[in-house]
Amino acid sequence: MQLTKPGPKQSLDKSVQRFWSRVDQSGGRFACWPWLGSRKEKGYGQTYFMGKNKRTHRVAFELENGSVPAGLLVCHVCDNPACCNPWHLVAATAKQNTEDMIHKGRANFVSNLPHQKGAAR
Repeated sequence: MQLTKPGPKQSLDKSVQRFWSRVDQSGGRFACWPWLGSRKEKGYGQTYFMGKNKRTHRVAFELENGSVPAGLLVCHVCDNPACCNPWHLVAATAKQNTEDMIHKGRANFVSNLPHQKGAAR
């Protein structure tokens, strides 16, 4: 009996199954699906997927929608960095992501300009 290495399709299937096994989908289709594995700073999930270190929300988006178009980010509509629910993820520009952050009151801008420090003159 000759053993053969798994082909690209088999490797992808195994990687996809392993990825989704580490996502908590118990809340149902509309709930956040948190990543159960390791997380980076600010709570973003991270994984080694198909030979690369990747953020998990990006993997989830790509598995559902295909490649992220050039120049776009994968953004969370739910504002939960650990969420991997493809229904909560959208491709957007950095400008759109910043505008969303400001609109939702999540902006935390700090300025070092002298006229903005201390009391008004």
